[in-house]
Amino acid sequence: MRKSIGYEGRRLVSAENIAQTRTPKVATNDKLSYALGWSVQQTPNGSIIWHNGGTTSFGSYIGFLAHKGVGVTVLTNEANVGFPDAVGLWVLDRVLDNPSVDHVAKTLEGAKAKFESMQKQFVRRTAPHPAPSRRLHPFPVTSLTRASAKRFYCRNAMR
Repeated sequence: MRKSIGYEGRRLVSAENIAQTRTPKVATNDKLSYALGWSVQQTPNGSIIWHNGGTTSFGSYIGFLAHKGVGVTVLTNEANVGFPDAVGLWVLDRVLDNPSVDHVAKTLEGAKAKFESMQKQFVRRTAPHPAPSRRLHPFPVTSLTRASAKRFYCRNAMR
């Protein structure tokens, strides 16, 4: 976000290239586009540039308002079901003075819908598993030593 992005006083990436990564390339819907690694979300009072992520037990969100020089990062030690995004968007909405939106409720609604959709992919059995189709025969010998059992199985395996 700072104008002097660099290392030891030397600029590594030009301002033009940084701007290119934040320029929308593909529209996801009427308010959201995808840039090079960033999502660009249109709000009533400005654009929010953000990216999120997560692994099995962690979630993250980084968002900023390039025109205001303000950003927020949210890190959690829970699987990302949208909470970091909701908190980050809420903070940036307050900075932009956007109308109040309950991002947590919207996120929960989306998570529930996703869960229900995923549940429909799996068939639930109403009856127990059917019995095997072949009748299993009882073991013909009542007492075997280890050596005789090995001979029995080797002989019968060849049949």
